Amino acid sequence: MRSIGFPLLLRLIFVGILAVVWPSHAGDKPAQKSLMTPNGLVAPDGSKPLPPLKDTLNWAVLQKVQSVKTKTEDRGEVWLPKFTPEQKKLSKKAVKLYGFMLPTEMGEMQKEFILTPYPPSCPFCMSMGPDSVVQIICDKPAKVTFEPVVVSGSFVMLEDDPSGFYYRIIGATAVEQP
Repeated sequence: MRSIGFPLLLRLIFVGILAVVWPSHAGDKPAQKSLMTPNGLVAPDGSKPLPPLKDTLNWAVLQKVQSVKTKTEDRGEVWLPKFTPEQKKLSKKAVKLYGFMLPTEMGEMQKEFILTPYPPSCPFCMSMGPDSVVQIICDKPAKVTFEPVVVSGSFVMLEDDPSGFYYRIIGATAVEQP
């Protein structure tokens, strides 16, 4: 199993923070409101999360996780997830999740990618937190699309993932348009 790599994750985090704090240059256009996730994290300006889709895991359930600052022996202070009982019931279960693909590597086909409920508003911006992204690892490569997709596979909750993910779907076999 490969992760997206620490340097790429750092770039995504930096650009995401920059996108949130950088002043808007909208000119005469009225500023759009930023959306907030239940964890208080700012979503991309002007974007709305996908509405729940029948028979898929609701993103609102995933966003109920709490991030807790924890001191570790090997990595110092890190933010770790504190999952709710509702979330813990999902562990190692087959799920379907509806979202937008964010490729992690170059190429038309992706064996690993990130799924999020927010449409990509900038190819380098990811101004959401770990409660709003799921790492997807497919059995077979999936074609990149900018339309929302449904992904199915085994849901894994990550207690202390060094790459910063809280959730992963492994053995993903279906990447389809709803």
